[in-house]
Amino acid sequence: MNSHRKLARRSPLAVAALFVCAAGGCQRDSTTGAPHASPAKTETSVEATDSSKPSSATDAALRKPDSEGRVNQGESPGGPATDGAPTSRLLAAEATPQELYEAGLKLEADGQTSEAIAHYTAALERDPNLIAARKQLGALLLSAKRFIDASVLYGQLVERDPDNADAHNDWGVVLIQIGSLDEAITQFREALRLNADHPDAHYNLATALLAAGKVAECKEHLVAALRIHPGYTDAYFTLGRACLLQGDVDEAIAQFEHVLRSDREYPDLDFQLGRAYFRRNDLRKAVTHFSEAARRDAYRYEPRYWLGMALASYGNQPAAVAQFTEAARLNAESPDAQYQLALALAATGRTEEAIAHNNAALALRPDWPEALNNLAWLLATADDQRLRDPQRALALAERAKHLADYKMPRVLDTLAAAQAALGQFAAAQATAAEALQWAANTDQQELAAEIEQRE
Repeated sequence: MNSHRKLARRSPLAVAALFVCAAGGCQRDSTTGAPHASPAKTETSVEATDSSKPSSATDAALRKPDSEGRVNQGESPGGPATDGAPTSRLLAAEATPQELYEAGLKLEADGQTSEAIAHYTAALERDPNLIAARKQLGALLLSAKRFIDASVLYGQLVERDPDNADAHNDWGVVLIQIGSLDEAITQFREALRLNADHPDAHYNLATALLAAGKVAECKEHLVAALRIHPGYTDAYFTLGRACLLQGDVDEAIAQFEHVLRSDREYPDLDFQLGRAYFRRNDLRKAVTHFSEAARRDAYRYEPRYWLGMALASYGNQPAAVAQFTEAARLNAESPDAQYQLALALAATGRTEEAIAHNNAALALRPDWPEALNNLAWLLATADDQRLRDPQRALALAERAKHLADYKMPRVLDTLAAAQAALGQFAAAQATAAEALQWAANTDQQELAAEIEQRE
Protein backbone atom coordinates (compact mmCIF):
# COMPACT_ATOMS: atom_id res chain seq x y z
CA MET A 1 0.00 0.00 0.00
CA ASN A 2 2.89 2.33 0.72
CA SER A 3 4.54 1.87 -2.65
CA HIS A 4 4.27 4.62 -5.22
CA ARG A 5 1.15 4.18 -7.31
CA LYS A 6 -0.29 6.03 -10.25
CA LEU A 7 -1.24 9.43 -8.93
CA ALA A 8 -4.75 10.02 -10.11
CA ARG A 9 -6.88 11.80 -7.53
CA ARG A 10 -6.72 14.95 -5.60
CA SER A 11 -9.14 16.42 -3.13
CA PRO A 12 -10.39 19.79 -4.44
CA LEU A 13 -9.43 21.93 -1.47
CA ALA A 14 -7.23 24.99 -1.22
CA VAL A 15 -4.94 25.52 1.75
CA ALA A 16 -4.11 29.13 2.38
CA ALA A 17 -0.41 29.72 1.79
CA LEU A 18 0.12 25.99 1.61
CA PHE A 19 0.50 23.55 -1.24
CA VAL A 20 -0.24 20.21 0.40
CA CYS A 21 -0.54 16.86 -1.34
CA ALA A 22 -1.92 13.58 -0.02
CA ALA A 23 -0.72 10.18 -1.06
CA GLY A 24 -1.69 9.23 -4.54
CA GLY A 25 -2.56 12.66 -5.95
CA CYS A 26 0.33 14.43 -7.65
CA GLN A 27 -1.99 15.81 -10.30
CA ARG A 28 -3.44 19.16 -9.39
CA ASP A 29 -7.01 20.33 -9.43
CA SER A 30 -8.33 23.75 -10.37
CA THR A 31 -7.11 25.29 -7.13
CA THR A 32 -3.34 25.30 -6.89
CA GLY A 33 -2.05 23.94 -3.65
CA ALA A 34 -4.99 21.72 -2.80
CA PRO A 35 -4.15 18.68 -0.68
CA HIS A 36 -3.88 15.39 -2.53
CA ALA A 37 -5.97 12.83 -0.65
CA SER A 38 -5.08 9.19 -1.10
CA PRO A 39 -7.37 7.80 -3.79
CA ALA A 40 -9.78 5.20 -2.53
CA LYS A 41 -9.64 1.97 -4.47
CA THR A 42 -12.86 1.64 -6.38
CA GLU A 43 -12.50 -2.07 -7.08
CA THR A 44 -15.43 -3.80 -5.51
CA SER A 45 -13.89 -7.26 -5.61
CA VAL A 46 -10.82 -8.97 -7.06
CA GLU A 47 -12.29 -7.98 -10.43
CA ALA A 48 -13.24 -4.32 -10.86
CA THR A 49 -16.96 -3.57 -10.86
CA ASP A 50 -18.48 -0.85 -13.02
CA SER A 51 -20.03 1.32 -10.31
CA SER A 52 -22.04 3.23 -12.90
CA LYS A 53 -24.14 0.08 -13.37
CA PRO A 54 -25.02 -1.09 -9.86
CA SER A 55 -26.43 -4.54 -9.26
CA SER A 56 -29.95 -5.07 -8.03
CA ALA A 57 -28.50 -5.44 -4.55
CA THR A 58 -26.85 -2.06 -4.94
CA ASP A 59 -30.19 -0.65 -6.09
CA ALA A 60 -31.64 -1.98 -2.87
CA ALA A 61 -28.94 -0.24 -0.90
CA LEU A 62 -29.92 3.03 -2.57
CA ARG A 63 -33.49 2.77 -1.26
CA LYS A 64 -34.31 3.70 2.29
CA PRO A 65 -36.70 1.66 4.46
CA ASP A 66 -39.96 2.99 5.78
CA SER A 67 -40.77 3.09 9.47
CA GLU A 68 -41.36 -0.66 9.46
CA GLY A 69 -38.14 -1.49 7.66
CA ARG A 70 -39.73 -1.96 4.21
CA VAL A 71 -37.93 -0.51 1.21
CA ASN A 72 -40.12 1.96 -0.69
CA GLN A 73 -39.65 2.19 -4.45
CA GLY A 74 -39.04 5.62 -5.98
CA GLU A 75 -37.94 7.46 -2.86
CA SER A 76 -34.85 9.64 -2.86
CA PRO A 77 -31.80 7.64 -1.80
CA GLY A 78 -30.24 7.89 1.59
CA GLY A 79 -32.21 10.71 3.06
CA PRO A 80 -30.27 13.24 5.11
CA ALA A 81 -30.21 12.92 8.86
CA THR A 82 -31.14 15.93 10.92
CA ASP A 83 -27.53 16.44 12.00
CA GLY A 84 -26.13 16.14 8.46
CA ALA A 85 -24.59 12.71 9.16
CA PRO A 86 -27.10 10.01 8.15
CA THR A 87 -26.75 6.62 9.79
CA SER A 88 -27.41 3.08 8.66
CA ARG A 89 -30.90 3.19 10.21
CA LEU A 90 -31.98 5.11 7.11
CA LEU A 91 -30.57 2.51 4.74
CA ALA A 92 -31.78 -0.88 3.58
CA ALA A 93 -31.23 -3.34 6.40
CA GLU A 94 -30.39 -6.22 4.05
CA ALA A 95 -27.63 -4.37 2.15
CA THR A 96 -24.10 -5.68 2.64
CA PRO A 97 -21.16 -3.34 3.37
CA GLN A 98 -19.87 -3.86 -0.18
CA GLU A 99 -23.27 -3.01 -1.66
CA LEU A 100 -23.50 0.12 0.47
CA TYR A 101 -20.03 1.11 -0.70
CA GLU A 102 -20.97 0.59 -4.36
CA ALA A 103 -24.15 2.59 -3.84
CA GLY A 104 -22.09 5.37 -2.27
CA LEU A 105 -19.86 5.48 -5.34
CA LYS A 106 -22.88 5.90 -7.60
CA LEU A 107 -24.37 8.60 -5.39
CA GLU A 108 -21.06 10.44 -5.27
CA ALA A 109 -20.78 10.28 -9.05
CA ASP A 110 -24.29 11.75 -9.27
CA GLY A 111 -23.29 14.65 -7.01
CA GLN A 112 -25.40 13.50 -4.04
CA THR A 113 -22.72 14.13 -1.43
CA SER A 114 -24.76 13.79 1.76
CA GLU A 115 -26.32 10.54 0.62
CA ALA A 116 -22.93 9.16 -0.43
CA ILE A 117 -21.48 10.02 2.98
CA ALA A 118 -24.43 8.21 4.59
CA HIS A 119 -23.80 5.05 2.58
CA TYR A 120 -20.03 5.01 3.18
CA THR A 121 -20.68 5.56 6.89
CA ALA A 122 -23.21 2.73 6.98
CA ALA A 123 -20.79 0.44 5.15
CA LEU A 124 -18.13 1.13 7.78
CA GLU A 125 -20.56 0.60 10.64
CA ARG A 126 -21.18 -2.89 9.28
CA ASP A 127 -17.56 -3.57 8.31
CA PRO A 128 -14.96 -1.28 9.95
CA ASN A 129 -12.22 -3.02 7.94
CA LEU A 130 -13.59 -1.95 4.55
CA ILE A 131 -10.61 0.30 3.79
CA ALA A 132 -11.85 1.39 0.35
CA ALA A 133 -15.01 2.84 1.93
CA ARG A 134 -12.97 4.52 4.65
CA LYS A 135 -10.70 6.22 2.12
CA GLN A 136 -13.58 7.24 -0.12
CA LEU A 137 -15.43 8.67 2.87
CA GLY A 138 -12.33 10.57 3.96
CA ALA A 139 -11.84 12.13 0.54
CA LEU A 140 -15.52 13.10 0.39
CA LEU A 141 -15.47 14.65 3.87
CA LEU A 142 -12.46 16.69 2.77
CA SER A 143 -14.18 17.90 -0.39
CA ALA A 144 -17.25 18.80 1.71
CA LYS A 145 -14.93 20.74 4.08
CA ARG A 146 -16.02 18.63 7.05
CA PHE A 147 -12.48 18.72 8.38
CA ILE A 148 -13.16 17.69 11.99
CA ASP A 149 -15.07 14.60 10.83
CA ALA A 150 -12.27 13.82 8.38
CA SER A 151 -9.64 14.21 11.10
CA VAL A 152 -11.47 11.75 13.35
CA LEU A 153 -11.80 9.30 10.46
CA TYR A 154 -8.13 9.45 9.43
CA GLY A 155 -7.05 9.29 13.06
CA GLN A 156 -8.99 6.05 13.40
CA LEU A 157 -7.35 4.76 10.23
CA VAL A 158 -3.89 5.44 11.71
CA GLU A 159 -4.92 3.63 14.91
CA ARG A 160 -6.07 0.60 12.92
CA ASP A 161 -3.02 0.55 10.66
CA PRO A 162 -0.13 2.45 12.31
CA ASP A 163 2.40 1.12 9.78
CA ASN A 164 0.51 2.57 6.82
CA ALA A 165 2.45 5.52 5.37
CA ASP A 166 -0.57 6.65 3.33
CA ALA A 167 -2.70 6.86 6.47
CA HIS A 168 -0.20 9.11 8.24
CA ASN A 169 0.19 11.25 5.13
CA ASP A 170 -3.56 11.66 4.68
CA TRP A 171 -4.11 12.50 8.33
CA GLY A 172 -1.42 15.15 7.99
CA VAL A 173 -3.36 16.72 5.13
CA VAL A 174 -6.48 16.96 7.30
CA LEU A 175 -4.51 18.37 10.24
CA ILE A 176 -3.28 21.14 7.94
CA GLN A 177 -6.88 22.01 7.17
CA ILE A 178 -7.80 22.42 10.85
CA GLY A 179 -4.71 24.50 11.58
CA SER A 180 -2.58 21.90 13.38
CA LEU A 181 0.63 22.55 11.45
CA ASP A 182 3.06 20.99 13.95
CA GLU A 183 0.97 17.82 14.27
CA ALA A 184 0.71 17.61 10.49
CA ILE A 185 4.50 17.83 10.18
CA THR A 186 4.77 14.98 12.69
CA GLN A 187 2.45 12.81 10.58
CA PHE A 188 4.32 13.56 7.36
CA ARG A 189 7.64 12.69 9.02
CA GLU A 190 6.15 9.41 10.27
CA ALA A 191 4.94 8.62 6.76
CA LEU A 192 8.49 9.11 5.48
CA ARG A 193 9.91 6.99 8.30
CA LEU A 194 7.66 4.18 7.10
CA ASN A 195 8.31 4.83 3.41
CA ALA A 196 11.27 7.06 2.57
CA ASP A 197 10.28 7.04 -1.11
CA HIS A 198 6.76 8.39 -0.62
CA PRO A 199 6.67 11.38 -3.01
CA ASP A 200 3.48 12.89 -1.64
CA ALA A 201 4.73 12.78 1.95
CA HIS A 202 7.92 14.54 0.83
CA TYR A 203 5.84 17.16 -0.98
CA ASN A 204 3.40 17.68 1.89
CA LEU A 205 6.18 17.92 4.45
CA ALA A 206 7.94 20.44 2.21
CA THR A 207 4.91 22.68 1.94
CA ALA A 208 4.22 22.46 5.67
CA LEU A 209 7.84 23.40 6.36
CA LEU A 210 7.49 26.30 3.93
CA ALA A 211 4.51 27.55 5.91
CA ALA A 212 6.60 27.23 9.08
CA GLY A 213 9.37 29.33 7.52
CA LYS A 214 11.85 26.45 7.18
CA VAL A 215 12.67 27.12 3.55
CA ALA A 216 15.98 25.25 3.31
CA GLU A 217 14.53 21.97 4.65
CA CYS A 218 11.46 22.51 2.49
CA LYS A 219 13.65 22.56 -0.62
CA GLU A 220 15.37 19.33 0.42
CA HIS A 221 12.07 17.46 0.46
CA LEU A 222 10.91 19.00 -2.82
CA VAL A 223 14.11 17.79 -4.46
CA ALA A 224 13.47 14.34 -2.96
CA ALA A 225 9.91 14.31 -4.30
CA LEU A 226 11.19 15.18 -7.78
CA ARG A 227 13.88 12.50 -7.58
CA ILE A 228 11.19 9.90 -6.91
CA HIS A 229 8.60 11.34 -9.28
CA PRO A 230 10.26 13.59 -11.93
CA GLY A 231 6.90 14.59 -13.40
CA TYR A 232 5.59 16.10 -10.16
CA THR A 233 4.43 19.49 -11.44
CA ASP A 234 3.31 20.83 -8.07
CA ALA A 235 6.76 20.17 -6.64
CA TYR A 236 8.43 22.21 -9.39
CA PHE A 237 6.01 25.07 -8.73
CA THR A 238 6.52 25.04 -4.97
CA LEU A 239 10.28 24.79 -5.44
CA GLY A 240 10.04 27.97 -7.50
CA ARG A 241 8.20 29.69 -4.65
CA ALA A 242 10.82 28.54 -2.15
CA CYS A 243 13.66 29.81 -4.36
CA LEU A 244 11.89 33.16 -4.71
CA LEU A 245 11.59 33.44 -0.94
CA GLN A 246 15.33 32.85 -0.64
CA GLY A 247 16.07 35.52 -3.24
CA ASP A 248 17.29 33.05 -5.86
CA VAL A 249 15.30 34.71 -8.62
CA ASP A 250 16.95 32.99 -11.59
CA GLU A 251 16.36 29.52 -10.13
CA ALA A 252 12.77 30.44 -9.27
CA ILE A 253 12.16 31.50 -12.87
CA ALA A 254 13.72 28.26 -14.11
CA GLN A 255 11.29 26.20 -11.99
CA PHE A 256 8.26 28.27 -13.01
CA GLU A 257 9.22 28.10 -16.69
CA HIS A 258 9.45 24.30 -16.37
CA VAL A 259 5.85 24.29 -15.12
CA LEU A 260 4.85 26.66 -17.92
CA ARG A 261 6.18 24.25 -20.54
CA SER A 262 4.30 21.29 -19.06
CA ASP A 263 1.03 23.00 -18.12
CA ARG A 264 0.21 26.47 -19.45
CA GLU A 265 -3.03 26.53 -17.45
CA TYR A 266 -1.38 25.93 -14.07
CA PRO A 267 -3.16 28.15 -11.51
CA ASP A 268 -1.21 31.09 -10.07
CA LEU A 269 1.73 30.41 -12.39
CA ASP A 270 1.56 33.73 -14.23
CA PHE A 271 1.33 35.67 -10.99
CA GLN A 272 4.40 33.96 -9.56
CA LEU A 273 6.31 34.43 -12.81
CA GLY A 274 5.33 38.09 -12.75
CA ARG A 275 6.72 38.44 -9.23
CA ALA A 276 9.96 36.74 -10.21
CA TYR A 277 10.49 38.88 -13.31
CA PHE A 278 9.62 42.01 -11.30
CA ARG A 279 12.30 41.05 -8.79
CA ARG A 280 14.73 40.62 -11.68
CA ASN A 281 13.66 44.07 -12.98
CA ASP A 282 12.53 42.56 -16.27
CA LEU A 283 9.50 44.83 -16.33
CA ARG A 284 8.26 43.90 -19.79
CA LYS A 285 7.91 40.22 -18.86
CA ALA A 286 6.53 41.15 -15.44
CA VAL A 287 3.78 43.21 -17.09
CA THR A 288 3.04 40.36 -19.50
CA HIS A 289 2.59 37.75 -16.77
CA PHE A 290 0.75 40.01 -14.32
CA SER A 291 -1.63 40.98 -17.15
CA GLU A 292 -2.32 37.32 -17.88
CA ALA A 293 -2.85 36.59 -14.18
CA ALA A 294 -5.35 39.47 -13.95
CA ARG A 295 -7.13 38.26 -17.08
CA ARG A 296 -7.48 34.75 -15.68
CA ASP A 297 -8.82 35.96 -12.33
CA ALA A 298 -10.36 39.39 -12.80
CA TYR A 299 -11.64 39.55 -9.21
CA ARG A 300 -8.36 38.83 -7.47
CA TYR A 301 -6.59 41.76 -5.82
CA GLU A 302 -2.93 40.72 -5.98
CA PRO A 303 -2.45 40.51 -9.77
CA ARG A 304 -4.07 43.93 -10.21
CA TYR A 305 -1.89 45.51 -7.54
CA TRP A 306 1.34 44.04 -8.85
CA LEU A 307 0.43 44.85 -12.44
CA GLY A 308 0.06 48.44 -11.27
CA MET A 309 3.48 48.26 -9.60
CA ALA A 310 5.11 46.92 -12.76
CA LEU A 311 3.42 49.52 -14.97
CA ALA A 312 4.43 52.34 -12.64
CA SER A 313 8.02 51.12 -12.60
CA TYR A 314 7.88 50.86 -16.39
CA GLY A 315 6.84 54.52 -16.53
CA ASN A 316 3.26 54.04 -17.70
CA GLN A 317 1.58 55.99 -14.91
CA PRO A 318 -1.90 56.35 -16.50
CA ALA A 319 -2.13 52.57 -16.93
CA ALA A 320 -0.85 52.12 -13.38
CA VAL A 321 -3.62 54.42 -12.12
CA ALA A 322 -6.22 52.16 -13.77
CA GLN A 323 -4.80 49.02 -12.14
CA PHE A 324 -4.38 50.55 -8.68
CA THR A 325 -7.94 51.91 -8.90
CA GLU A 326 -9.25 48.42 -9.61
CA ALA A 327 -7.05 46.92 -6.88
CA ALA A 328 -8.43 49.43 -4.36
CA ARG A 329 -11.96 48.55 -5.46
CA LEU A 330 -11.30 44.83 -5.04
CA ASN A 331 -9.75 45.32 -1.60
CA ALA A 332 -11.01 48.48 0.06
CA GLU A 333 -9.00 47.67 3.20
CA SER A 334 -5.62 47.73 1.43
CA PRO A 335 -3.53 50.77 2.43
CA ASP A 336 -0.91 49.76 -0.14
CA ALA A 337 -3.33 50.11 -3.05
CA GLN A 338 -4.44 53.54 -1.81
CA TYR A 339 -0.84 54.70 -1.34
CA GLN A 340 0.38 53.48 -4.72
CA LEU A 341 -2.69 54.98 -6.38
CA ALA A 342 -1.84 58.30 -4.72
CA LEU A 343 1.73 58.14 -6.07
CA ALA A 344 0.55 57.36 -9.60
CA LEU A 345 -2.08 60.10 -9.52
CA ALA A 346 0.50 62.62 -8.34
CA ALA A 347 2.81 61.55 -11.16
CA THR A 348 0.05 62.32 -13.67
CA GLY A 349 -0.65 65.74 -12.14
CA ARG A 350 -3.91 64.77 -10.43
CA THR A 351 -2.85 66.25 -7.10
CA GLU A 352 -6.25 66.65 -5.47
CA GLU A 353 -7.12 62.99 -6.06
CA ALA A 354 -3.64 61.99 -4.90
CA ILE A 355 -4.18 63.80 -1.60
CA ALA A 356 -7.54 62.06 -1.12
CA HIS A 357 -6.08 58.60 -1.65
CA ASN A 358 -3.07 59.37 0.55
CA ASN A 359 -5.49 60.32 3.30
CA ALA A 360 -7.30 57.02 2.70
CA ALA A 361 -4.02 55.12 3.03
CA LEU A 362 -3.21 56.83 6.33
CA ALA A 363 -6.73 56.16 7.64
CA LEU A 364 -5.95 52.47 7.17
CA ARG A 365 -2.32 52.66 8.39
CA PRO A 366 -1.82 55.83 10.46
CA ASP A 367 1.87 55.41 11.37
CA TRP A 368 3.22 54.84 7.88
CA PRO A 369 6.30 57.04 7.31
CA GLU A 370 6.23 56.82 3.51
CA ALA A 371 2.57 57.81 3.27
CA LEU A 372 3.02 60.58 5.86
CA ASN A 373 5.98 61.85 3.88
CA ASN A 374 4.17 61.73 0.54
CA LEU A 375 1.12 63.56 1.85
CA ALA A 376 3.30 66.18 3.51
CA TRP A 377 5.10 66.76 0.22
CA LEU A 378 1.83 67.18 -1.69
CA LEU A 379 0.43 69.61 0.88
CA ALA A 380 3.64 71.63 0.97
CA THR A 381 4.32 71.84 -2.77
CA ALA A 382 0.91 71.74 -4.53
CA ASP A 383 0.67 74.29 -7.34
CA ASP A 384 -3.00 74.80 -6.53
CA GLN A 385 -3.14 77.14 -3.55
CA ARG A 386 -6.48 75.60 -2.52
CA LEU A 387 -4.70 72.34 -1.82
CA ARG A 388 -1.73 73.75 0.07
CA ASP A 389 -1.65 73.26 3.84
CA PRO A 390 1.87 74.07 5.09
CA GLN A 391 0.95 73.73 8.75
CA ARG A 392 -0.39 70.22 8.35
CA ALA A 393 2.49 69.37 6.01
CA LEU A 394 4.96 70.33 8.73
CA ALA A 395 3.18 68.20 11.34
CA LEU A 396 3.05 65.22 8.99
CA ALA A 397 6.70 65.53 8.01
CA GLU A 398 7.84 65.79 11.63
CA ARG A 399 5.78 62.71 12.45
CA ALA A 400 7.32 60.84 9.52
CA LYS A 401 10.78 61.93 10.59
CA HIS A 402 10.17 60.66 14.10
CA LEU A 403 8.89 57.29 12.85
CA ALA A 404 11.79 56.93 10.44
CA ASP A 405 14.26 57.60 13.26
CA TYR A 406 15.69 60.62 11.46
CA LYS A 407 17.37 58.41 8.86
CA MET A 408 15.25 58.83 5.76
CA PRO A 409 16.73 61.43 3.40
CA ARG A 410 13.50 61.68 1.41
CA VAL A 411 11.59 62.43 4.60
CA LEU A 412 14.12 65.09 5.60
CA ASP A 413 13.87 66.65 2.16
CA THR A 414 10.09 66.85 2.54
CA LEU A 415 10.44 68.34 6.01
CA ALA A 416 12.71 71.03 4.55
CA ALA A 417 10.08 71.84 1.91
CA ALA A 418 7.37 72.13 4.57
CA GLN A 419 9.57 74.41 6.70
CA ALA A 420 10.31 76.61 3.69
CA ALA A 421 6.59 76.81 2.86
CA LEU A 422 6.02 78.26 6.35
CA GLY A 423 8.82 80.78 5.90
CA GLN A 424 11.17 78.94 8.28
CA PHE A 425 14.08 79.27 5.88
CA ALA A 426 16.94 78.75 8.33
CA ALA A 427 15.37 75.56 9.65
CA ALA A 428 14.63 74.44 6.09
CA GLN A 429 18.25 74.98 5.09
CA ALA A 430 19.54 72.99 8.07
CA THR A 431 17.12 70.13 7.38
CA ALA A 432 18.04 70.09 3.69
CA ALA A 433 21.71 69.89 4.62
CA GLU A 434 20.94 66.91 6.86
CA ALA A 435 18.98 65.27 4.05
CA LEU A 436 21.85 65.88 1.65
CA GLN A 437 24.30 64.29 4.08
CA TRP A 438 22.11 61.21 4.52
CA ALA A 439 21.62 60.88 0.76
CA ALA A 440 25.37 61.08 0.18
CA ASN A 441 26.14 58.60 2.98
CA THR A 442 23.65 56.07 1.60
CA ASP A 443 24.88 56.48 -1.97
CA GLN A 444 21.63 58.01 -3.23
CA GLN A 445 23.38 60.24 -5.72
CA GLU A 446 20.33 61.25 -7.76
CA LEU A 447 18.45 62.32 -4.65
CA ALA A 448 21.51 64.19 -3.38
CA ALA A 449 21.68 66.10 -6.66
CA GLU A 450 17.96 66.99 -6.41
CA ILE A 451 18.36 68.28 -2.85
CA GLU A 452 21.49 70.23 -3.71
CA GLN A 453 19.74 71.86 -6.65
CA ARG A 454 16.84 72.97 -4.43
CA GLU A 455 19.24 74.41 -1.86
